[in-house]
Amino acid sequence: MTSLNRPGPALDTVRDFIRSYVTECREDAERKGCLVTNTATELLPRDAKAARRVDIAFGELEAALAGTLSRAQQEGDLAPDKDPRALARFLVTFIQGIRVVGKTDDARRLHETVDQALSLLA
Repeated sequence: MTSLNRPGPALDTVRDFIRSYVTECREDAERKGCLVTNTATELLPRDAKAARRVDIAFGELEAALAGTLSRAQQEGDLAPDKDPRALARFLVTFIQGIRVVGKTDDARRLHETVDQALSLLA
């Protein structure tokens, strides 16, 4: 998540951050996936301790994205009528979808859906 704090245009940073998830999935030859996503899909809702850890992880990612999206808004690259927190929440949910679909071997699907999701930031 530290990559969300890099210098330069904040909106480009968010776009690159989201695209990096596709790259990461494609480079995972064994398609192991993400520990947080795997925990969420395999242990929730029956494991309260796991649920709390997943909630913390999602919350941290959401806060980091919301901060960067707010910066994009201040820079004039994100429309003033967009809600950075709501967009961040959407992107966290979307990222989890990338993680699940990333276990397949369908790069085209991943790239097309990322392009579509990022169009919401325009």
